[in-house]
Amino acid sequence: MVSNQPICSKCGGTLIKDEDGRKCLNCGHVWVSNRDLGKFYKDHRSEIEADLKAIGRTKTMGKWQIASGTLAGLLKKWGIKEAPAPRAPAVSPTPAALPRFPDYNESWPPEAQVAWLNIYQVLIEKQ
Repeated sequence: MVSNQPICSKCGGTLIKDEDGRKCLNCGHVWVSNRDLGKFYKDHRSEIEADLKAIGRTKTMGKWQIASGTLAGLLKKWGIKEAPAPRAPAVSPTPAALPRFPDYNESWPPEAQVAWLNIYQVLIEKQ
């Protein structure tokens, strides 16, 4: 038999109606409706905006316990456009950073001489 009693999303326990809303009997987790969360975010909008400017998106999400998608929706609703996060430029090795190609040496074994000639040919073709 399936009970239609609401269950806690955190631990799976039974929720009871309390003066604060719904509360889990097992873990004490307080369930908050989306409407109440929306009202909370609306009431604290100026503080959330100030935190976004002061400490950044990631720390603001942690401080206010706002999911990434929820914060994106709030910013869109409030008409706030965030500047994209700066990225480090892609680093590619420069020719100056590579070690100098060794000069050909007759005293090398024949396999090393052939390998040197093959590499040298590839380097010349790339220039």
